[in-house]
Amino acid sequence: MKKLVLSLAIIASVSAFSQEITLDKIYSGYYRGKNIAGIASLKNGENYAVIEQGGIAKYSYKTSQKEGNIVDGNFQSYIFNDDESKILLLKESEPIYRHSFLGKFDVKDLKSGKVLSLNNGNFVQEPTFSPDGTKVAFIVDNNLYYQELSSGKIIQITNDGKKNSILNGLADWVYEEEFGHARQYEWTKNSDAIVFVKSDESAVPEMYIPIYGKQLYPSEMRFKYPKAGEKNSIVSAQLFRLDSGKTIPLNLGSFKNYYIPNVYKTAKADEMMLITSDRIQNASDVLKVNTKTGNITKLFTESDDKWVDTDNVTLEFLADNSFIWGSERDGNRHLYWYDQNGKLKKQITKGNWEVTDYYGYNPKTKEVLVQTTEKGSINKVVSKINIETGKSTLLSNAEGNNSASFSGNYNYFIETSSSAKKPYTFVLKDGNGKTVKELQNNNEQLKKLEADNFVTKEFFTIPNEAGDQMNAWIMKPKNFDPNKKYPLFMYQYSGPGSQSVTNSWDAGNGLWFNHLVQKGYIVACVDGRGTGFKGTKFKKVTYMNLGKYEIEDPKQ
Repeated sequence: MKKLVLSLAIIASVSAFSQEITLDKIYSGYYRGKNIAGIASLKNGENYAVIEQGGIAKYSYKTSQKEGNIVDGNFQSYIFNDDESKILLLKESEPIYRHSFLGKFDVKDLKSGKVLSLNNGNFVQEPTFSPDGTKVAFIVDNNLYYQELSSGKIIQITNDGKKNSILNGLADWVYEEEFGHARQYEWTKNSDAIVFVKSDESAVPEMYIPIYGKQLYPSEMRFKYPKAGEKNSIVSAQLFRLDSGKTIPLNLGSFKNYYIPNVYKTAKADEMMLITSDRIQNASDVLKVNTKTGNITKLFTESDDKWVDTDNVTLEFLADNSFIWGSERDGNRHLYWYDQNGKLKKQITKGNWEVTDYYGYNPKTKEVLVQTTEKGSINKVVSKINIETGKSTLLSNAEGNNSASFSGNYNYFIETSSSAKKPYTFVLKDGNGKTVKELQNNNEQLKKLEADNFVTKEFFTIPNEAGDQMNAWIMKPKNFDPNKKYPLFMYQYSGPGSQSVTNSWDAGNGLWFNHLVQKGYIVACVDGRGTGFKGTKFKKVTYMNLGKYEIEDPKQ
């Protein structure tokens, strides 16, 4: 009898455990999905690399079979040099801000097997191979260096770097947060010079926060933090030439130069590109830098009556040094083709939808590979579009959100897709979108969730007082009674250009929302005016009026 009672208790316990999405299950990793980490195409177009336990593995696109390890060992990330004869391996890291981190790196020569510990094994930031693969530039204590890989010799480029004062080739906090990257330097194509941004943040007001660790008392972190209306870093562009070992300032006095969001390498050996902006960010100059003479030429100015989205720059140079440029000038984010002198050749993409990601250009077919909202603003598809004819071909249009990682010759790509109902799936496809093989799914994750009464989001649109149709979703208890009152939990962000209502797998808050629904809540979200992917009129109406529509629209 005791055994029977015990057995029934165990069965009841297991049954109860399997029918509810609990906080313990969420945060213990019980529902954790599978992923393919660190996908990178190799330049031969026939293979791709991924991070696995025990090494950086090489797979065949054609057979989808593993061909061995490129490097053995456990690494957090990796970067190849241009000809893939060397690989930069991240062994250890410590985060700083949203994008920046300190890292310990090795450089391995894949032909000789020789391994060099970058900077003698000490922490560095933002290491980058020179295009010829003979050197690696990096930053230590806000100073820029490069290391010769053959000899191991380290050359210091700047010496005035100082915490909370001077940064060389490295973004300050506000640049990193708002422009979306930490590195602010670039090699020239022929590896004979580096153009970098110097930031003087000495006059920027300071912020401090306590850091709670294992110690009895917290330590203190101090950093420069410009609040609205306060001073920002004073920035300048600098040119360092390796042959002379000298750095010269680039004269930006004739251009909009309050911000320098980024530096770009072009298809020419002695040219670089700078993007600069005024403080209110309604105009950005696109500048060509001659790295032999230091002369600067303005190609064109991108302007907007509200703001230019300088944290989302699309810029790729083609073989003839013409370039692809992303702009919102027609009311949606689209691609434009310029010649090398900054003269507009044509608008490549058009329509009441937006280009949300750019994957590259195939010179053989003259096609750009892009992610767009052609199937609705809450969905993302992958397409190829001919830059001369405008012909568009859908490559990846599964329900929900699709993204792609293309092979070097664009003959294959790995599709990552998900929806609000379906976790991530990884599928190998050929260059025309035909499925070769499913590489990874998360069916087991979905089975666990469905066994625990997983609730999916219901999508709909709702008008605001201006007549705009706002995207929204709602999650209701499974035994929902329309005649009964329920507590409502509204999830909201609504920052400029953001998107919370998206038909994709919610690996962040989605499980917690399910937990609330199972406790009897209704959970809902509305993307009101100011959010993204519905055109600039909808996104930029909050200009000079932040907080008004973000509060008003969800109340509709």
